[in-house]
Amino acid sequence: MKRGFEASIFWELPLAVLSFAFFKIVRLFVALIFRIHQLASKRQLEWRYASADLFKKPFVLPLIMTTGPRWNTHAIVGTVGPVVIRKSIEVNVAAAERSARQWTIAICTFPGYKPVSTIGSKDGAFGSATVDMPIGAGKYTIAVRYYQCSASVEFPALTVDGGDKVRPATVPSTLNDVYYSLSKRPSLFYLFLHYYVFVLLRHRRYFPMSLVRREFLPSGNPETHFYFGALRKAERLTMIVRKDFLSSYEVYLTMYNRASFPLTWCQVTDTDFASPASPVDVTYLVRIHPSGPARGEFPDDGIRVSVQSA
Repeated sequence: MKRGFEASIFWELPLAVLSFAFFKIVRLFVALIFRIHQLASKRQLEWRYASADLFKKPFVLPLIMTTGPRWNTHAIVGTVGPVVIRKSIEVNVAAAERSARQWTIAICTFPGYKPVSTIGSKDGAFGSATVDMPIGAGKYTIAVRYYQCSASVEFPALTVDGGDKVRPATVPSTLNDVYYSLSKRPSLFYLFLHYYVFVLLRHRRYFPMSLVRREFLPSGNPETHFYFGALRKAERLTMIVRKDFLSSYEVYLTMYNRASFPLTWCQVTDTDFASPASPVDVTYLVRIHPSGPARGEFPDDGIRVSVQSA
């Protein structure tokens, strides 16, 4: 559906500019606090993951909401870092293989969170329980994403440069239930922090696509393909998906409120999908992952996503 001109841009755009500036200022401040904390902290490196206890810690939620606010509600995610790597990091991929049918381990720069190396189920079978991943000298974060999880979920042991070790961590397969409570949080601060995002997506034909993608899309998973946009209240999202596409790719949908907290999410398994009419303004993100080893170029005509008036 080709959307016509919306007069709301005249009052939404000035607020969006203020929100954008506020977001950048808050992100700089939170990043500074985080770096000071990292310099002062002598704690052993360990896996971090979403939990009610984690969200109670000071500055954790602001840090997430300014570095990775497009919550991945479909995967169990664990992160480690920042960690200094000189040559390589050894990963116990056997733990990942046991924990999930689809998984990815990504090494990203810190700060910046740009992926520099990945390994995952898309690479096929591994000949040993561990894999050594060579990497240039620098400071990095490591992120594990597990999809289609087993009953027992374990973040893998890591060995940095043959010395420092990160111990494995076992987490419940119901870990992501914590996301149901996020949208119930008082969110005036986060609403203004992310107000510009809805405006950017809704009126994206007026902005450079590079800006839209940089501000909205998550990083760290290079094999993931995205479709994204914004729905007004009472609109619905529709998808037409080729049957053979669904046999090669997993399709996941998450919708976020204007404060960027997840509202609803699901896996799309039908060739003809339509969401319920949205009760509020939302942004949406469709994540598409290979359901097995990589099989050539991504077929752009495999899925068609559109917004429909209810």
